[in-house]
Amino acid sequence: MAARRVAVLALWFSYMTVDDGAQLHERIGTTVSILQEDAGSSALDLFPSYTWQLVFLPLFGGLGLFMAAFLWRELQDRPARLAVIAAIGCLVVAVGLDFFEGLEEDHAWNLYAALPVVSISIRSPKRGFSRLPTTHSTTSRDRSRSFSRCSR
Repeated sequence: MAARRVAVLALWFSYMTVDDGAQLHERIGTTVSILQEDAGSSALDLFPSYTWQLVFLPLFGGLGLFMAAFLWRELQDRPARLAVIAAIGCLVVAVGLDFFEGLEEDHAWNLYAALPVVSISIRSPKRGFSRLPTTHSTTSRDRSRSFSRCSR
């Protein structure tokens, strides 16, 4: 029986690996949104964030509870159990942050829109000072590109 549970977890983590690279949950969420718009249904309009969360959250939540219960029974020492709680907590926080990221900019719950605009000065030995305006909408990838341009 434990072998089946381990197999379920192995398949789950394999799916998460493939999904991370291929962005399957985003693609399925987009497909569901398009199908919903084509059908003229407004059932998904009640959910203010990304559609994939509404579609996948029951599955992700169920598998998260399964994983927590299974590993809690299998792991007997306290540090291992705390690591499981911390790992699941990190996943919950990541999905929560993604929920806020998916809100429209004028939505009342949008925490990113409430962030102030920040300007960063970087001194480059060749070019002097550069001012890089950053806002809540600038991604970390965009910031790293900006920083690498200034440091050349």
